[in-house]
Amino acid sequence: MKRGALAPGRLGFLLGVLLATAFFAWYQGGQLAYHLAVFMAVLTVLVLVTGIAPLGQLHMRRQVPSTPVAAGDTVAVAITVELPRWWPWLYLAVRDRLPLGVVAAGASSFVAFPWFQREVTMSYRLLNIPRGIHHFNEVVVSSGDLFGFMARRRVLECPQELEVWPPTVPLSFVASLPREWEGGLRERTVMVDESSELRGIRDFVTGDRLSRIHWQTTAKTGQFKVKQFEPLTVPELEVVVDQPGVFTPHHYEIALACAGSLALFGLQREQNVALTLMGADLAVPARTGPDHLKQIMRMLSEVRWRREEVSGQLLLPAAASHARLIITGREPGQVHRGRALGSLVLYVGRQGVPGAVSQLSDLPRVLAQGFSA
Repeated sequence: MKRGALAPGRLGFLLGVLLATAFFAWYQGGQLAYHLAVFMAVLTVLVLVTGIAPLGQLHMRRQVPSTPVAAGDTVAVAITVELPRWWPWLYLAVRDRLPLGVVAAGASSFVAFPWFQREVTMSYRLLNIPRGIHHFNEVVVSSGDLFGFMARRRVLECPQELEVWPPTVPLSFVASLPREWEGGLRERTVMVDESSELRGIRDFVTGDRLSRIHWQTTAKTGQFKVKQFEPLTVPELEVVVDQPGVFTPHHYEIALACAGSLALFGLQREQNVALTLMGADLAVPARTGPDHLKQIMRMLSEVRWRREEVSGQLLLPAAASHARLIITGREPGQVHRGRALGSLVLYVGRQGVPGAVSQLSDLPRVLAQGFSA
């Protein structure tokens, strides 16, 4: 807790006026002089009582979402100040210092008149909260008398963290991804080899073979259902985001959102997903599970766009046996595949490029229609 500054000059002025009126009443006498001295004495007592409020004993707690939220959401924040004991508080001003880049709807401060209350709660909303790891800490609390003769202020520390993930869009394409092979022929590379052991029944999605339809369940439910078999191998998906300097700040946010959507899709289908952020020296190996999703999304939340010099050409790494998706903001002519003919390239923010993504809502359509060469 940090101590704020008092107002000794104003308090000294008030005490000086009190002494002057008392001396005037003693020297001059008379009903008016005594009434003036009594008035100043009562005013001084009120200023002292309300001005020396025990701010040092206040307890404060802040309530922010304990689970990550998506960028662009509206977040409710509540601050509760617990008063240690009854005190004739004239007012209590509370202001929450927001992290850089976070904007509140209206203001993150309020003035309360607690009087006999032992607990005061304020709430405000954060609008269109940006992606990132936002750290809340200091709350400024002040009180005093009505005339400001004895204003006091305290800074209470309450460190908290709010994790804001990039927004995601649901994807519906099935467990095979389009892959460009040498000679320009487009094939479907199956990412999951399945056994003959039946795992369960699930909803039909575009791309499922008609031979997989479970007709008995389909007849009972009135909706197409397909058989799902146990996989023989664990599929792997690698998502690579190009250097921040090849994107504009807006398009870099879209690229990160696309990467998060692809990672979420793969992990929901129990695929091993790896993520690499070029230029940021950040990478997570291929794994699966809810904890791995949190690790990927946190990394996508922490990275920042920065202006940097980048080379004019992107040479993709050698092709691997797993599926690799590269998200870039370069022109198609600046992407050299080399031996990486099995890598898929998703262009973000490039007007005139077939299948380019200009906003996050374009991603499902682009994935359904295929990638640009």
